[in-house]
Amino acid sequence: MIKSFTFNNKHSFRDFGIVSKSKNRPVSPEPKTVYEELPGMDGDYDFSEANPDGRVKYKARPIDLECSFLQRNMTYLRIRAHEIAAWLDCGEMPLIFDDETAAYYLARNSNKLDLETQIARFGRFTLSFKCRPFAFSVVNSNEQIKFGQGLICGYGYRLDMVPTIYPISGPTVLNVYNPGRYVKPIIHINGSCTTLTITSGSKSLSYNKPLVNSELIIDCSNPMASINGINVNNDLSGEYIEFGNGDNALQISGTGLNFTLTLDFRYLYL
Repeated sequence: MIKSFTFNNKHSFRDFGIVSKSKNRPVSPEPKTVYEELPGMDGDYDFSEANPDGRVKYKARPIDLECSFLQRNMTYLRIRAHEIAAWLDCGEMPLIFDDETAAYYLARNSNKLDLETQIARFGRFTLSFKCRPFAFSVVNSNEQIKFGQGLICGYGYRLDMVPTIYPISGPTVLNVYNPGRYVKPIIHINGSCTTLTITSGSKSLSYNKPLVNSELIIDCSNPMASINGINVNNDLSGEYIEFGNGDNALQISGTGLNFTLTLDFRYLYL
């Protein structure tokens, strides 16, 4: 079976005739650990979770691939060398492996290729990618993958994982299923309310002004909020919410609630 991947919207084998094998493709990223020796105690004190989230953070994920061509014609390889240089000359782009199509990595090429020696002369080279720590699902919370008449439930998906547009006309508790790591959603609110508070776990976020027939977008990952493109961060109070792995209770409370709510987030995996 030919091992291939897609990067910068091009497929390594179909577009360039490249076959590859993993030289370094870690299953999970390396955690950032912080230890301190303190007088009067045995061992070290672990400060790895001493951050606002209270969780271990992770380093960038390195992925190295050994690549080669099935074609050995010298003229062909020289042409391909320049095409590959142009292909890799980009910023951070999705990297998808043929044997892991349910997720992608945000990656950038981090090594300099010797086009003359590695590609044009030997037809072999190593690609090194520097990726963000987590793998991203190819679908987000508003999408579903259809396969025949059903849904693909592999890679953490299950049949009831697809949120819809929720009509809110009073205090409501929604169940939000997150098959991956902690994630901070984008919340779309279309309609009206007098007061509004959104709570998930120990974190609550309130909008402190009336909303009248408008769209309020709260991006918990940036974080920022806007109404019709106008920044309204100063009208929010509390903590931006997040969803942990599994089922999450999302509480909607307030007065004059008459809107639709949509949650938009992409699942993250180690």
